[in-house]
Amino acid sequence: MKIGTGIYNRGDMANQPHTGTIIAITGSEWGTYVTIETDPIKCEYSGDTPSYTYTTPLMNVHTVSQGNGHTRIVTERAEAEFIQRQHDERLAHRAALVAAQG
Repeated sequence: MKIGTGIYNRGDMANQPHTGTIIAITGSEWGTYVTIETDPIKCEYSGDTPSYTYTTPLMNVHTVSQGNGHTRIVTERAEAEFIQRQHDERLAHRAALVAAQG
């Protein structure tokens, strides 16, 4: 993980999904933390949210996406790879169904 890494956060009940960038990595006696600056969030339901920053333990930022809450904060690359895997699996499943139908 390094400064400038793109981040995708799936959000949760209180926070909208968003993208952002790691702008700082700091260490302390309690561990290593990353500070993330979000991109502005566009939302038709609750209105737009300007950029803001938050800090989270580095261990919360994953380099492999499982597409669920266990990997809520992932690198943009990990999320893109997850989406591609999902797409490939759907195509393979569709091809198998077509082949089975003759």
